[in-house]
Amino acid sequence: MTPKDKKDREDAKKDARLTVIVHNEDEGGKPFKFHEKDEAAVATVIADLYRKLKTDRNSDDRLVCIGSGESVLPYEEEKLGDYATRCEALEWGWSRKTGGA
Repeated sequence: MTPKDKKDREDAKKDARLTVIVHNEDEGGKPFKFHEKDEAAVATVIADLYRKLKTDRNSDDRLVCIGSGESVLPYEEEKLGDYATRCEALEWGWSRKTGGA
């Protein structure tokens, strides 16, 4: 591999994009799709989600990886590419806490 090939491969990796799909479990409808570089923080996608929802984040909101059922929130500071090893499909479910009966 030539030095140029190596640099091209490194540049492609820097520009790699991942797609996160988020389902609004409260309202249904078409899911949100976010295309971010794998170097972006998970927190970036979360902030974009709240902008799309046109709402503020509440401490009791639920955001989970659909594949594992595990909360996404503890991993906000991780890079999206690293987090994708934990939540392979990058498909999340969002909902507000609902009151009990």
